[in-house]
Amino acid sequence: MRWSDAGRLRFGVLLLVCGLAACDEPEPIRIGFLGEMSGRNADLGVSSLNGAMIAIEEQNLAGGLNGRPIHIVVRDDTMNPALAVKYLDDFAAASIEVVIGPVISNMVVAIAPAAAARNLLLISPGAKTRRLTGLDDNVIRMVSDTSLNAVSMATFLAERRDIHRVVIIRDGSNDEFTKDWSDDFTARFGQLKRSVDREIVYESGGRAHFHDLAKQAVMAKSDAIVLIAGNLDAAILCQHIRNFDPDVVIATSEWAGSDKFIEAGGRATEGVLLSQNINSESDDPAYLTFVQKYRSKYKSDPGLIGIRAYEAAQTIFTALKLRQDDESIKEAILRIGTFPGMQNPVQIDRFGDSARPPFISEVSGGKLTVVGR
Repeated sequence: MRWSDAGRLRFGVLLLVCGLAACDEPEPIRIGFLGEMSGRNADLGVSSLNGAMIAIEEQNLAGGLNGRPIHIVVRDDTMNPALAVKYLDDFAAASIEVVIGPVISNMVVAIAPAAAARNLLLISPGAKTRRLTGLDDNVIRMVSDTSLNAVSMATFLAERRDIHRVVIIRDGSNDEFTKDWSDDFTARFGQLKRSVDREIVYESGGRAHFHDLAKQAVMAKSDAIVLIAGNLDAAILCQHIRNFDPDVVIATSEWAGSDKFIEAGGRATEGVLLSQNINSESDDPAYLTFVQKYRSKYKSDPGLIGIRAYEAAQTIFTALKLRQDDESIKEAILRIGTFPGMQNPVQIDRFGDSARPPFISEVSGGKLTVVGR
């Protein structure tokens, strides 16, 4: 085939136009995502990613940030710190500045130094360990530490349900969270002249026998059993506990404070008290709109972590829009301080910590009903 001069001219113009169009395409803003997408805590990683994705889709539909689209680079850390550090290298190589995640306290504590060494900011939707409180580090948290929720639950059980003695079962595989929560609960319960008869520690994903754990707790003959474990573990423990004692009071930390706990545990979750940081009965417009979008897209409820991941993404967008010359994302977030949130504003202090009000909910008729604050 031979080209005419006119054909060559038209082809050259086409190449020039295509080249100019490619040059005009703005470079995307890349955000990292790191979470457990497989394993026993996969529900947290998945809901976190889903919440962040809704925020990103909304922002891109609105034109992105300064005309640049937002892309998210997703990595499944499988709750393996060594693997997570490898993914931090991937993020740094891609010139990513900020990462949403991880959710689990143990993971955030384990990889925070490596993230700092790579100038990566971690924004965690769920890390509540007190070890990170009051530190000038590279971690921003969208949740308060364990103290508010644990103290709230201890006070509620003592003063509203007249509970005097409890047994605690906690998952040692996320010790950074569960030990802090247990310690905060025990301290407040003691102040109220109540006692923790026994603390039972197990390792999720190991050789834990939930039947035996439940039997040990029930045999203590306490007034209540407090579970500090994830959705699935807490649901299974409830089933075994109810087989031994259908009437004992059961309470959980916010780690199990979602509808997924009810789905997994079924009738055994009826009457269980859950610590939460979201009022599921709220009529806040932003909350209702987000939940409707999430349910429509993913056919499930977002839970606390999905909501906090959405807020994390929105916080990043605000910081990127408003940051000043030569200001890092962390510096912009700390300077701005207050960001829009669902049900209440996100207040981030100079250490990157947040304080979110706790709620106590009870499972009734397969749904969560707020019974205390």
